[in-house]
Amino acid sequence: MYHIAKDKGYFAAEDLDVEVVVAGGGVATPALMSGDAQFTGSPGAAIPAILKGAPLKLVLVTQSHPSYQLWRAIRRSGRWPTSRAGRWA
Repeated sequence: MYHIAKDKGYFAAEDLDVEVVVAGGGVATPALMSGDAQFTGSPGAAIPAILKGAPLKLVLVTQSHPSYQLWRAIRRSGRWPTSRAGRWA
């Protein structure tokens, strides 16, 4: 999306000097927090950082429905899976 806008000259028409950098959330979110990036589209990494207290804010949603689902482990034999062994208790 951003590459098309740059290629079509939309940023230049608004006198914006935009550098589009493609990076995964593990790189993009720390870059955002340190000031090396001005925004990111990596919610998978940003949401856990926000939940841990990072000073980030959601400013745009481009979907009409949530793109995330919450999953949990099912209980077997009336017990939850153990976190240490990674196997069912």
